[in-house]
Amino acid sequence: MRCTIRSRSVGYLHVRQITKRMKRIKTKTLERSSYFATIAVAVVGICALLVGVYQFSETQKQQRETLELERQAKAVELFVKYNDLMREAAAQKSRENTGAVFWRNNLSIAITESIWNLTIGDSGWESTVKGMLLDQDKIQRIDDLDCSTYNTDFVESARHALNHEVCESPNKSLQPTQKPRG
Repeated sequence: MRCTIRSRSVGYLHVRQITKRMKRIKTKTLERSSYFATIAVAVVGICALLVGVYQFSETQKQQRETLELERQAKAVELFVKYNDLMREAAAQKSRENTGAVFWRNNLSIAITESIWNLTIGDSGWESTVKGMLLDQDKIQRIDDLDCSTYNTDFVESARHALNHEVCESPNKSLQPTQKPRG
């Protein structure tokens, strides 16, 4: 019987050693697995972040394109209003009083500036605005704008297009309407 006890003891010790080894192996495997799981989660998180950044940039790009299209549409709408205004002005030129002419010219300049502001940097529209200014200058010379109320770049563009000063002189209101006698 002793032999069996010994073998049982030896077998028990042997099983116990194997169990300890397996526990160490399981612990190491679990540790490695947890490292890999952590890395995998980090990689998935980074990928999700990159996809989010890409989608955000694409959305921003599409919004800029949409905004540009809206600006172009608004500029075209204003250009049509300007053409209607000029057509009506040509038809009613002889019948209008000076007050109506003043406000029509004021409106045409405001529309022209609005188109210029909406389409800054577009050479086609810059040419259109130059043509609009030249047409308005032919109807009534543009030389009495209150330039403090207009975009300074627009005023410079108007000066360049018309080759003359477009702002009213600050002393114009102080100048006498008639020459003094004497």
